[in-house]
Amino acid sequence: MAVQSKSKMDGEKNQAVNNKVIKSIRQRIGLSQEQLAARLETSRGRLSSIERGLETPDWLIKFAVLSKLLHEAGLSWEDVIMEFPEITERKAS
Repeated sequence: MAVQSKSKMDGEKNQAVNNKVIKSIRQRIGLSQEQLAARLETSRGRLSSIERGLETPDWLIKFAVLSKLLHEAGLSWEDVIMEFPEITERKAS
């Protein structure tokens, strides 16, 4: 597997993430900012900053890039989670 150059990864970072998607997901599943922040192990204030596009954490960028790669391969996160259910049982580090 080829390693991407920093400039290519920076380009993906700038194109892959729309922070508003976090708010949309949170609202669709009916969680408050406080509830989602607790699940993401962050503060409500930081989650608010993320939702407003004031900051973009590395984990969100990496998630977006991985999601794009899965989509290009014709897979979904559900495909991966069903194959490796222990992933959802681990606590984030």
